Amino acid sequence: MNKCPSCRLPIGHNRCLAIEKVLESIKVKCQNTRYGCKETTSYGKKLDHAKTCHHAPCSCPLSDCNFVGSCTQLYKHFRDEHENSSVQFQHNKVFQITLNFDDTFIVLQEEKDGVLFILNIRIESLTNVISVCCIAPSAKEQIYYDIVAESGGSIIRFQSYAKNIQSWIDNQPSSGILLPADSFGHSGQLKLEICAAGYEACGFGWFI
Repeated sequence: MNKCPSCRLPIGHNRCLAIEKVLESIKVKCQNTRYGCKETTSYGKKLDHAKTCHHAPCSCPLSDCNFVGSCTQLYKHFRDEHENSSVQFQHNKVFQITLNFDDTFIVLQEEKDGVLFILNIRIESLTNVISVCCIAPSAKEQIYYDIVAESGGSIIRFQSYAKNIQSWIDNQPSSGILLPADSFGHSGQLKLEICAAGYEACGFGWFI
């Protein structure tokens, strides 16, 4: 057992309330100050705040871009620097996408919300897995989505919450809607019609 270096008595596990009060009196800035957070917390609660901070850094999903910022800053960056690398859409309005067989993901940018979404296409041996995630801190409210697909005369539906991720690299969702391997057909393309219904629920209608 460890001993006190001054009195040589055993050091137990009793709380030191005096030291705790000193730590509570020390105020520190959030570690995400550079990304726009203006909160200050007690020293002992800085880690708790970091877990719920909406300004946690997010990375640009494009592999050749090193930009890092809050999800709001990332949205503005993508709008200004990568205008032609995303599909613009508005909640509650239908928009169309044509996927190519070799696509791995498509960036979806809602015109007003200030958040980027990723439409993920993962090709496996017997199936195509398609899902949606949101580039945002884990503490930010998750968005519900609904995918309906028509493939080979069958209707397939998948409902879930879009996973919040801060970095797209090596962060592909593990679940999603499963479509047959031949969904892209002889043309190697899959035409989709999508409607997103905002933060309360995202409805995606997909038509092949």
